[in-house]
Amino acid sequence: MNIFLRAHRASASAGVLALAVLLVATLSGLQVPTLNLLGGGKSYVPVGVLLPLVGVSAIMSFLTNVPAEIEATAVRPVQRYEALAVSLAVVLSLAVGALLGFTGLQEHAFAATRNLAGYVGLAVLGHRFLGRHAAVVIPLIFAFACMTAGRKAGGQLWPWAWPLFESRHIPAALVAVALYLIGLVFLLSKARPMRRAKDGP
Repeated sequence: MNIFLRAHRASASAGVLALAVLLVATLSGLQVPTLNLLGGGKSYVPVGVLLPLVGVSAIMSFLTNVPAEIEATAVRPVQRYEALAVSLAVVLSLAVGALLGFTGLQEHAFAATRNLAGYVGLAVLGHRFLGRHAAVVIPLIFAFACMTAGRKAGGQLWPWAWPLFESRHIPAALVAVALYLIGLVFLLSKARPMRRAKDGP
């Protein structure tokens, strides 16, 4: 286990993820001005749409920045350990977000950590189908699309722009969890391990 954690640079990834959760706890209530490309002029979106991307980068670094030759010789079920570690990070983040949100300390915190879970699923899918460099780019593009085109001209949110919805919006939470679980299935798949290899653009 110690070799596994060192090979994955777990301490560095955990530190960045902790920083992301701290930013969520302190800043997720802020609103970011953005231009609505669908009309209606300038609008404001919660910074919780963007902050989870910091945590996603930490988690994907944990998963992908491991030399292939090290894990090729592993005798333990490495992918199960990776899935367990990522699930622990996501569940703990959601727990912190729920605690902050439902105690009134930071009402937007759960939405931000919910977005983290969904973005992780998107990142794993991006890595699997488009290569390791797409792992963080896909959630970033999606977050930008939500910010600039997630609202109708009248101000209502499009259903697909789930990261923009408030913490208590159940369908947004269900979509985020579904994306994460789909990503987890691919993470556990043995067809194409997530290693630092020349396997994509």
